[in-house]
This record gives sequence, C-alpha cells and structure tokens, in this order.
Amino acid sequence: MQGRKRVMLLNPGLDNSGDPLLEREVEIVRVTTSDPAILAREVKGVHGLIARGGVRVTGEVLAAADVLEVVATSGAGYDHIDVDACSERAIPVVNNTGLNAVSVAEHTIGLIVGLAKAIPLTDHILRHEGWKSRTTYAGEQIGFEIDGRTLGIVGVGNIGSRLTQKCRAAFNMKVLAYDPYVSRERMQEFGATKVDRLDDMLPQVDFLSIHAPHSKETHHIISGPQLAKMKPTAYLINCARGPLVDQQALLEALRNKVIAGAALDVFEPEPPLDTNPLYQLPNVIVTPHLAGVTGEAVKRMSIGAAEQVLQVLRGERPPRLVNPEVWDQFLERGRAR
Repeated sequence: MQGRKRVMLLNPGLDNSGDPLLEREVEIVRVTTSDPAILAREVKGVHGLIARGGVRVTGEVLAAADVLEVVATSGAGYDHIDVDACSERAIPVVNNTGLNAVSVAEHTIGLIVGLAKAIPLTDHILRHEGWKSRTTYAGEQIGFEIDGRTLGIVGVGNIGSRLTQKCRAAFNMKVLAYDPYVSRERMQEFGATKVDRLDDMLPQVDFLSIHAPHSKETHHIISGPQLAKMKPTAYLINCARGPLVDQQALLEALRNKVIAGAALDVFEPEPPLDTNPLYQLPNVIVTPHLAGVTGEAVKRMSIGAAEQVLQVLRGERPPRLVNPEVWDQFLERGRAR
C-alpha cells in the first residue's frame, strides 16, 4: 500500500459497489463516527473523503486536513458538507446529482397517486374498521382522478424534468415550473411551462412538488404566505430537503384546511421526533427520506462517488463538481506540490 493515496469512507454505505474501484488505486480508511473532534484527528493524511450517512464535514474537520484533495457525498445533497470551507482551501466537492433522479421521480408519482386516491388512509380504515367502512367512505367520494390536473414543480433539474415527462405521459397533466436557473426553451423541451414568479404559479396547481436544492435562497421557500396562495383542494409534496418547507406553517395550513393535504419524504430537522404532529394527520403521507434509496440508485451513487474521487486524485475533472470555480486553483495547487 506504500505510496498509494488514502481515501476515507465515513460510516457504512447503503451500497458498497464503489469500494472495489477504489481499492484498485487507493488505500481505503473506514471510519464510523460523526464526532467532529474524532474526524479532525482521523482526516490527517487522507487525500479523499466520501461522506456517507449524512455525516457533517465541518470547517473544523477541514482545517485539520493536511493533504485532502477531494470531498464527495454518497448522495445528491451536499448540505452536510461545508462547501465554502472546501472552496477556501481549493478542495473540489463532488456529488451524485441525477443518479437517483428516476427513483425520486417515481416515488413522487407514488405519493401523488396515494394522495389523490387516499390509499394510505383507506388502507388504514379497512384494517381498523373492516369492510363496513366502504359504505361510509364510498358515499364521501374519497378519491379523485389525476388525469388533466395541474402539477407545479419548484426546481426543474434532473428530477423535476423527469417528473414532468412522466406525469404528462401517464396522467395527461399540465405542468407549470418555477426555476430561475432554467430557461423557458429548456423547460419546453421536456413539456413544462415556465412561470417567472412562484406566487403566480401557486394558485393554479392541484399538486405542488418541491425538487430544489437547499440553500439560503431556497430555505423555507414554501411557508405560510405561499401556502395561503394555494387552492384549498391542492396538495404539497416534498421529496427534496426538509428545510425547503416551513414545517410549522405547513402543520397550521393542514389543520386549518388551507390546503387539502401533503406528502413528505423529508423533514426539518432530520431525524424528526417520533411525536411529530404531522404523523397524526389523516391527510398526510410520510416516508422516512427513502425516495432516492432504491437498489439501482444506491448502486449508481456508490460507483459514481468512487469514480469521481479517483478522477480528482488523478487530476481529471469530474462530471459533477459542486464548486467548479475552484478547479483551476486545485490544479495549480497540485502542480506546486
């Protein structure tokens, strides 16, 4: 192993398909902890770091790194990595955006269907009240058709674009989309109509699905004022990041019937308390941040993280750089060593 660079794998991965790729070229160091003080000690002498299981890579950890060249996340999100601190040190950060897009889009569709047909609720009713419940709830016409409804999407990247195509093809849905960073022409390519102002889109949609990254700009992008602009018959779906939605405002909107219901795969904070009041509402579907965790997706992401770490260590530009502005500086730093 002498002379090989070292790559730290933080915490067990959901899939280890990328490990054999790493082992061909580098020495693997496995560390299972989320304690910043321990990580700051263990990161010395490490050239690459793959953060798995949501472990935070803080400025404190990065300050202790003496030879670190690349930080990778095992998923698409990178809000657990201090990207600014990495950029200050000309350390490239890579993620796996797009590699779980099919899984998340399909999960979102499952939640849309579940809300429209009240599947979790009627499953619960039948199990607890028996077949006699059918008479009561059939009279209430508990479900509705999705065909021809309007879907609003916030964030039209890899997931949002796939969701648009699938919902148009499967359900004949009209799709409106809000994303300041995607052109009108690009949205038209996959069948979405661009809306310049989020507030203009909200009153028109039957389903609002969030697929933006979490940043200062998008923090609580959906809160009380936005929910108040939605139809009382509309539903909110969040399969992106919990802090995009003001959870307290959502709870109040659901209790006061400002909107009809919600489906959440993510929460603020995570993990949420087991006593989270959203769990108790019959018009809410909850899943434990599993939208992108399918066998196919986690294998692609494990391999994607490994491939990109190796590319950076070889001096090759990776395809999914979170902070591309540091690449030239990183190369210069390498030449100076």
